[in-house]
Amino acid sequence: MTTMNLIWWFLIVVALILLFAHWNAFRDGVLRSRSQKRAMQRLRRFEQEQRVRQQATVMRRTRKINALAHDTCQAMMQTAIEAQRKELNSADE
Repeated sequence: MTTMNLIWWFLIVVALILLFAHWNAFRDGVLRSRSQKRAMQRLRRFEQEQRVRQQATVMRRTRKINALAHDTCQAMMQTAIEAQRKELNSADE
């Protein structure tokens, strides 16, 4: 083999090595991109679930507060009615 043939074979081997290196880097980039997309989807799903849980908790607390307010209002009305009844009974006597 001549020196020129050896140089050409060396250049071909170097070119193949560089080609495979770039191909592997490209493939790794694509796989990393897909992995990141899946991770972002999982994160979004988790955030949505958290939001739903928080809304459910707020609704439960709101219902409890409304029930307590209703009970308090009824008790105040009952007390006012009883006070008015006593006042009317004492006025009659």
